[in-house]
Amino acid sequence: RLMWGIQPKTAGASIIQIKPQLSTLTKSDIKVPFLNGEVRANYIKKGPNHQEYTFNIPDNMSAYLLLNHLPNDIVILNGQTVNLDFGSIRLSPEISKVELIVNTL
Repeated sequence: RLMWGIQPKTAGASIIQIKPQLSTLTKSDIKVPFLNGEVRANYIKKGPNHQEYTFNIPDNMSAYLLLNHLPNDIVILNGQTVNLDFGSIRLSPEISKVELIVNTL
C-alpha cells in the first residue's frame, strides 16, 4: 500500500490521493478497501520509456494521481493527452487507463 501511495484525503475517503513509487518494478497490482468500496490498481512497465497504469475507482469516490514525471514527459488518460500544469490528474469513479511516456530527448 505504501509503494502505491494510496491515502485518503478527506474524512470517509471520498477523495483519495495516489502517488505510486514503484521504482524498478516491472509490474504490480493492489487492492485497497475503503468504506465506499475497493480501489484497484495495476502497473505494467511496457518498456524503458513507457509505463501503463490502470485504476478502478469505486462510485462515490474520486482520486488525484501524482506521477513522478519530468516537464517534457507525456501523460495520456483514457486516450487523451493530459495537461500536467496542475500537478495532478483527477480520476473519476470508473476504470481509468493512464500511460506515462518518458521523453528522452
